[in-house]
Amino acid sequence: MKYLFFILTVCVTLMANAVEKILIFPEILIPVKTEAQFKNIPTIESTAFDYLQQIDENENMTRLIFVRHGESNSNKEKSMAGRTLETDLTDQGIKQAKDTGTALALSNVKIHAVFSSPTLRALQTTETMLSKMNLSLPINQDERLHEKWYGPYEGVSEKEYAPIKKQEEEEIPLLPTFFDKFAYKADLNIESMQEIYHRVGEFIREVGHDQLGKNVLITTHNGVMKSIFMADSAFCGFDVEYRSFDLGNCSVIVMEVDDQENFKIVATDGLKLRIKQ
Repeated sequence: MKYLFFILTVCVTLMANAVEKILIFPEILIPVKTEAQFKNIPTIESTAFDYLQQIDENENMTRLIFVRHGESNSNKEKSMAGRTLETDLTDQGIKQAKDTGTALALSNVKIHAVFSSPTLRALQTTETMLSKMNLSLPINQDERLHEKWYGPYEGVSEKEYAPIKKQEEEEIPLLPTFFDKFAYKADLNIESMQEIYHRVGEFIREVGHDQLGKNVLITTHNGVMKSIFMADSAFCGFDVEYRSFDLGNCSVIVMEVDDQENFKIVATDGLKLRIKQ
């Protein structure tokens, strides 16, 4: 555990102003372009299931275990499901959820409460994990855990979304600061990473306060987990762009929230840098 404590103290505790939506990142960040740089991010070095096996109960610390849903039919079909396109899990997605539930059970982490995005794919993932963990806890649905809002592009195919994706890939790297990239919108009606982070930050502080000292399992989406990882990495001194990394189905992010409602990521699993050919 000593090496974990050393790694985690390097990062600045995440603190966001819930009213004014102000985020203050370090002025100088390391642009993450190589796999070696990505692996140097402290929360990538610390793997989620190893971390969960070693934790002790702490009445002043809430641990949030975020899991992205398993592969859905929209993932397989490469459509932008967002919030409005209801789609269930594929056979592969069910297997991923079962494997994650088994890994959580083997870690011996005690889960006290469960939250999920209201989408079908997230709820199916949650139910499958709980079944493998032999838990019958109620699933609390929360709108703040929804996927990124794609506005006029909700539910469209990857081909129809391609011009927006190309625009993001061309424009984001040219922006001068991480904050500019975090607040970027290719379309005014698409939710930015900053906006996602604000709503999920409210959820984190609320649950951290209400479930103080407990371990909470949370099933959510790619956009939500990317937003908290990008912000946390920035506070650790790393500039990670939205489209520079993949967060696979059933990826895991473990976060700690203290009794002052400050929060930080402590471990991850399933995040990978995209290597350009």
